Amino acid sequence: MSAPLQATPAPATPPQTVIYAVGDIHGRLDLLRRFTQELDTDARAAALKGVETVVVFLGDYIDRGPESAGVIAHLIALRDQGPCTCIFLRGNHEDIVLKLASGEEHSARWLEFGGLETLASYGVDYPKPTGPGDGEALQAAVRDVIPRTHLQFMRDTELYAKLGDYIFVHAGLRPDRLLEEQSDGDLLWYRYYDEEAPVWTETVVHGHSVNPRPVRGRSRIGIDTGAYDSGVLTVLRLEDSQEDLLKIVAPGDGQPVGIGRWDSVDSAFSQREPGRAASPAAAAIIRPQAANSDAPRPRGVPPRSSARLAMGVGVAAAAVLLLGGAAVWASRTPEAPATRAAPILRPAEPAFVEPAMAQATPVEPEEIADAPVAESAATPATETPPVAPAVPAAPVTSGLRAQIGALPSAEAAQLVWSDVARRFPAEMGAKAMETEPVENGRLVRAFVTGFASPGEAATFCATLTAGGQPCLVRRR
Repeated sequence: MSAPLQATPAPATPPQTVIYAVGDIHGRLDLLRRFTQELDTDARAAALKGVETVVVFLGDYIDRGPESAGVIAHLIALRDQGPCTCIFLRGNHEDIVLKLASGEEHSARWLEFGGLETLASYGVDYPKPTGPGDGEALQAAVRDVIPRTHLQFMRDTELYAKLGDYIFVHAGLRPDRLLEEQSDGDLLWYRYYDEEAPVWTETVVHGHSVNPRPVRGRSRIGIDTGAYDSGVLTVLRLEDSQEDLLKIVAPGDGQPVGIGRWDSVDSAFSQREPGRAASPAAAAIIRPQAANSDAPRPRGVPPRSSARLAMGVGVAAAAVLLLGGAAVWASRTPEAPATRAAPILRPAEPAFVEPAMAQATPVEPEEIADAPVAESAATPATETPPVAPAVPAAPVTSGLRAQIGALPSAEAAQLVWSDVARRFPAEMGAKAMETEPVENGRLVRAFVTGFASPGEAATFCATLTAGGQPCLVRRR
């Protein structure tokens, strides 16, 4: 008789911690104020019980709605005076503003996607763009109009945060990549159009993709309900393994903003956003693997060591963390008990100019470049000679490879290969090594090649995984 299937444990928060994740605010100060009023009461009550309250804002604080300036000011006050720990993630709208402020965005496209409303919230009636030269004038206007403290608040935002069994990010994570393999463009611009099984185990909480109701996907929760248009801001409350979806609602007609609970969710992202017609380009994006945001790391911008993450998995080889980055950010609340897991944060890189490359897939014209421009498909994979064992690979007929690492360099990949070959000589005896750069430009993937069938690749990875070596079967 076969053994019973093990139920997958429900994701959970760190001990003694309540987490609130707040969807895209987009200038709706009325909804934000109502939420923070409730938050103040709940956080103070939790503190009396020894429970820490952490609030993760998922980005897109500005644009489209009427009070972007007031939203930023309110969030700064909450950060400095509130009764909770706040983590502010960067949205794609903040990213565009920062590029304008730094002079690295040269178009005036931002004005068409909420920038006019944002500038109006700072007291400026800015003219609509009329020509290609408007970008430089807009750069100066952004620097002159938006207070430095507000721009600095945007610069200080993170790209993602990991708490317990949850990963919080503005747009989402590509399911076919490890966390450290995601590009900045993935984190800021990715769209979910399918429910492909991811290669990680955590549950992703994201905004960015507007839906009339929250979305509960295969391993994700989407909470952008189009507050700027619908008048409904969604907040996800997490405690232990309990997930509660709250909605802050502005009913209109002079009625006060209220708080309730969502009684149902959707299982997939709707292609049509509230109040906006679906476009032919948006429909064209639907495909088995949504890959519309493969932006490379900016050339010439040195990586910050603090942006690397230790994923807590893998085997060290010559001081190289397999499948990991370099450093885990410390908790923002050092006084927290040692039993609480510190959030893993990835800070945003400096704003940059996207290289002029061909677009990989159609994008929605009514979005701000709904995906940053993709890396050219012509980028060749770099291969290294077999290292250990030095045996030619068997003929490959399956089209599959086994990934055993995502490392900082080809040299580090060779060290991991040697370590795996030493520990699993029977499995590695007739295999060869292959490497290729990860699209985000920061890492190199190490692959084992030479599988004659999918079954052989699956058995190989199962054996390595059982022996403590992470291994992922990937199709070429």
